[in-house]
Amino acid sequence: MKYAIVLWSLIFIFPAQAGFIGGIGYIRPDEYRFDNDINSLPFGWSIVPMIAYRGERLNVLGPNVSYLFVKRILSFGLRVNATGDRYKSEGVRKRDTAINGGAFVKLFFLTVNFGRDLSSKYNGHTASASIGWRFKLLENILFNPSVTQRFLSEKYVNYYYGVESSE
Repeated sequence: MKYAIVLWSLIFIFPAQAGFIGGIGYIRPDEYRFDNDINSLPFGWSIVPMIAYRGERLNVLGPNVSYLFVKRILSFGLRVNATGDRYKSEGVRKRDTAINGGAFVKLFFLTVNFGRDLSSKYNGHTASASIGWRFKLLENILFNPSVTQRFLSEKYVNYYYGVESSE
């Protein structure tokens, strides 16, 4: 099983029409993405434009879509998202992005996710547990620190990080 820790992201939110938001997101990818053709920005850092829809139950943030069925102290919902490492090195072909589908449960600041490969790319599953809280710094600026532990199935790790005999 591969483990990864996501340290934080900072998102500046600018209001748009009701339900739609836009802004700039800053995400620091893992160090192995340094000077890589998939993420060729200096130091492997990413500053990305963000356009999203946040409804009472439906959220769409890029390739991540979630729907909240139960919205209380203990919340439950379903999620569909793009997943997979797009890292490419010399002699190893770039792996395809997969579509994961699964469920999530939230209790206060704790979120637990489970997803399964719907696109038959790696034919495995992923799970994660995260602790985080969103803080409103100013009217249109949010800070969302979180720590996430990811659990990846053997099939996921073999597909994205393994080396095929032809490589």
